[in-house]
Amino acid sequence: MEKRISCRGIIFIDNNLAVMHRVKKDRDYYVFPGGGVENEDINKEEAVKREIKEEFGIEVNPKKLVYVYENTNTIQYYYLCDMTG
Repeated sequence: MEKRISCRGIIFIDNNLAVMHRVKKDRDYYVFPGGGVENEDINKEEAVKREIKEEFGIEVNPKKLVYVYENTNTIQYYYLCDMTG
């Protein structure tokens, strides 16, 4: 089974951490904004920019890859981002 790949942004806006609230299957939780990418070869920085623009309507500049989380089903790349617009 191929692992799901996602790219997420860690963004501070006015000294507050930007997160998304989700409710799925009776679960209520928060996640960093971002989303899935089609394959491992895609430019992950561009994917983070695109997903955050879609979800939050803001433009960001990924500054640094700070964490990679992997389990049996997913690989998640976390980037520290600056808001640019």
